[in-house]
Amino acid sequence: MPAGFVGKGKGGDGCIYIVKKNKKATPRLEIALKYAPENEAMLQLIGSRLAGKVYYTKVNGNYTKVRWIAQNKTDISYILSIFAKYPFLTCRKICQLGFLKQAMINPDWSYYEGILNTKYQNLESLSQYYKINFV
Repeated sequence: MPAGFVGKGKGGDGCIYIVKKNKKATPRLEIALKYAPENEAMLQLIGSRLAGKVYYTKVNGNYTKVRWIAQNKTDISYILSIFAKYPFLTCRKICQLGFLKQAMINPDWSYYEGILNTKYQNLESLSQYYKINFV
C-alpha cells in the first residue's frame, strides 16, 4: 500500500491515495478491477477521454488486474472539475476528496502528516446534513 493511503477500496469503487514522492504529498486516483475485456475497455475509454493511464498486473503470465491511475497534477485538476459538477454520493468519498484537495493546496509531506487524522472529522455532520437535505 502506498504511504499515506487515504481511501480503502475493495476494488472497483475507486481509491483516493496520497503518496509520498520527494517529501511531497502527491495525489493519485485509481480504479482497480479484475481483468476482463469489458473492464479493460471501460478503463481504456476513461483514460482516453478523461485522463490517466491504464496499467496491468500479471501473475504467472496471465493478466489478473487492470487499473486506471491518474496522478499527474493537471489530470487530477481536470478530474476534480468533473467531480465539482457531478459530486460523490457517499460521505466517506466526499471527505476523502476534501482531503485530496488540501494535499493539492499544500503538498508538503509534513503538513499532510499533521492533518492525516482529520480527514474524516466532518463525516458525522455530512451524514446528518444529507439525511435531511439529500435530493
